[in-house]
Amino acid sequence: MQVKICGLTHPEQAQQCVAAGADAIGMVFYPPSPRNLDTIQAREIALAVEGVARIGVFVNSTLEQIQKIAANVPLDWIQLHGQEKEELAMDLQDAGFRVIKALSLPPQDAQCGAAADAVLLESAKGSLPGGNGIAWNWAAAEQYHQSRADFNAKPWVLAGGLNCTNIEEALAKAKPDAVDLCTGVEKKAGVKDLDKVREFIEKAKNLAASTQSPKTPTRKLF
Repeated sequence: MQVKICGLTHPEQAQQCVAAGADAIGMVFYPPSPRNLDTIQAREIALAVEGVARIGVFVNSTLEQIQKIAANVPLDWIQLHGQEKEELAMDLQDAGFRVIKALSLPPQDAQCGAAADAVLLESAKGSLPGGNGIAWNWAAAEQYHQSRADFNAKPWVLAGGLNCTNIEEALAKAKPDAVDLCTGVEKKAGVKDLDKVREFIEKAKNLAASTQSPKTPTRKLF
C-alpha cells in the first residue's frame, strides 16, 4: 500500500512526511486552492525530499503552463484534476512525465483517463476539485474501476475524506493500490498534523499488509 500526502506547503513538513513513510508528495498549482504554490515554494519542497515521487497537481492547465512550472520545479508525475483531454496526458508522457488522471464519481461524460499511467478516484463533493475532506461511498470507486475495461490493468488511487479513523473501512471497501489524502491529516489548510500523518501511514500500510492476498499483488505506482 502506497501513500501520497498532498497539499504540502512547507519543505520541512514534506521531509517529515517522507520520514514517516510517505511514498509520494503532492504540490498544488491551482490558484483558487488555499494550498496553491508558486514555483519558488514548490522548488524548495521538491528539492527537500529524496526517494519519493514528486507530484504536481494541475486543474485544466495547458501543456505549456505545466512545462513552464516543471522547468523550474523537479516533478516526476503530473496529476490532472480537471476536464483534460487524453491528448494532454499523451503529450506529457512524451515529455517524460508519468500521469495520474483524477476522476470524480459519479462519472461525467467529459472524463477521460484511458491514456494515463494511473487513475485517481474520488467523489464529486465540495466546492473545489478534489475530495474536499468529505467521506463518501468508497465501494463505488472499486466498482467503477472494475467496470472500465480500459482501467483494469492500471493501478489506481483512492482519495476523498480519508483519515486515521476511517482508513480501515475505506481499504476494505475499495481495495485500492494507493491512497491520497490531504485534509484528513491537517491542522489547517496547508499545515499538516505530523502525528496524524505518522498514524495514518502506519495504519494504512499495516492494514494492507495484513489483508493482501499473495494471489492478488498490489500494482505499484511510485
